[in-house]
Amino acid sequence: MPTGDYVTVEYVTVEPYVNDVPLLELARPVEQPYADLEGHPRLAGDYAGLHAGPDLVWPSRHFLDQPWLTWFPDNATILLGCKDCGMPGCWPLTARIDVEDDVVVWHHFHTGHPNTRLCQSRP
Repeated sequence: MPTGDYVTVEYVTVEPYVNDVPLLELARPVEQPYADLEGHPRLAGDYAGLHAGPDLVWPSRHFLDQPWLTWFPDNATILLGCKDCGMPGCWPLTARIDVEDDVVVWHHFHTGHPNTRLCQSRP
């Protein structure tokens, strides 16, 4: 293939919702002030769903208490990946996940950019 040609690949993704709202929509306004300060406003909430596969779709417990994809030293669960390349580790949105009796709590959110820690944010 000549240099500069690109191959387009389509795939099915898993995009988490929190209380019927896409996680992408919840992340964007939280990240926007940080992205604006760093001079990269388009990066706020610039994620894609994870490639759907047997390790991420039901009956997987990836988004509950048995993560299949993790990142960062705390092994936080990857919830969303890079919109540009599709790789979950390139620009992940991660969180710690606790499963309680009647609720799942996602907390200590973290993005792929080291200067943007969203630990105080909860969707």
